[in-house]
Amino acid sequence: MNTSPLVALTSVAALFSAAAGGMMYVFSTFVMRGLDRTGPVDAITAMRGINAEANSNPVFLLGYFGATILALGRALGETIAVTMVIGNNHSIPPSIFAPAYTLSAVIANEFTEATGVYHPAALIELGLVLILVTLIVNVAALWLVRSTSRDVSRAA
Repeated sequence: MNTSPLVALTSVAALFSAAAGGMMYVFSTFVMRGLDRTGPVDAITAMRGINAEANSNPVFLLGYFGATILALGRALGETIAVTMVIGNNHSIPPSIFAPAYTLSAVIANEFTEATGVYHPAALIELGLVLILVTLIVNVAALWLVRSTSRDVSRAA
């Protein structure tokens, strides 16, 4: 059986992602439940100890930074995939179903060709606009979750 390196790398990334998800589940289920039973000072001391142990472990650091690189690669891949699906059209679309161009696609497609002072600065400004839009969406989602959780707690 002849497998390509991409298939092997994707399989390893999926395996490590599943392992990381399992560790997150175990941590949130058991460790946080135990920390809830202690006082605030003991909980802070315990978390500092866990963080100091994890940050000095080279295997943890390798996995952490490897996951960061994989996440960056995934974000870039999704940007390119969305650019291809949407249509990569530089005009303002007359309909939401017409080909369009996203902010992340503008940054990804034009950053390597940006020359002068203003073009790279404009692309960085687009990145800041993209971060601002992401922040607004996340704050709205947080508000929605908190308002619905208050409604659920009142009903209970």
